Amino acid sequence: CLTCNLEAGLGYYLHWHTMRLDLVFPALLTFASTIVLVRIGERLPRFNLMGAAAKWSSGAALPVAYAVADYAENWNVARWLKSGDDGLLSLIQTLTTLKFAALAVAAIIAIGLFLSGLKQKGLS
Repeated sequence: CLTCNLEAGLGYYLHWHTMRLDLVFPALLTFASTIVLVRIGERLPRFNLMGAAAKWSSGAALPVAYAVADYAENWNVARWLKSGDDGLLSLIQTLTTLKFAALAVAAIIAIGLFLSGLKQKGLS
């Protein structure tokens, strides 16, 4: 039971060494995913017709959705540990599903763009 000992659980979760990963990882993954999507997309002629702002906006949409869901999930986990309100669990579960769905769709798009780039070059 994570909420049985609220003080210990909250202290551990909110400790700087534990929170550092929850604060830094989503930003790094969002940054890396955006760069991967844009760089792979640049292999396609239609993508290159887009302006720079449109390229980066389209490349960042799903990774940013992931980051927002991840930060919201982390914040609600801290709220849950502080309050012990089990009503937050369904929201936390939804946010967890949303963040992984955004990341999975971004990965599928990156793979699709990569394969399209190979096909354009005649390598597949």
